[in-house]
Amino acid sequence: MPKMMSKLIWLIGAIALVWLNNKVLDYGSMWSSKEYVNTYNVIAKVLVAFWSGAYLALIGGLRRRKPIQKMLLLGVSLPCLFIVILPYLSWNIPYVNVWLFELMKNSYHVTYFSIASGFTAMLSFFRFQI
Repeated sequence: MPKMMSKLIWLIGAIALVWLNNKVLDYGSMWSSKEYVNTYNVIAKVLVAFWSGAYLALIGGLRRRKPIQKMLLLGVSLPCLFIVILPYLSWNIPYVNVWLFELMKNSYHVTYFSIASGFTAMLSFFRFQI
């Protein structure tokens, strides 16, 4: 029964997270259209995908990991986050690379790499209870 209750609580939290994600994405698009800059929309996508990936790690239940897995954090989570941020940082860099421009046009990398970054960050700090 306690496992069923924890899954039900997780499901209610997931529904609330979907509602919150929609609100954040709406605000991001509203601010982007008001300012005529796509930056707020991209920031909203990154935040939503990152905390959604972190919430996915809660499916199995988490216990505190005494030694933090630094290789998972530094080897997977931070590079994924860097891949998400790099094309948007290139706007301020004087040279323009073609592959960065192509990466910016395709926004799927934002979602996938942000979810991977959030998920692996949670796994580096916590471990599953199963």
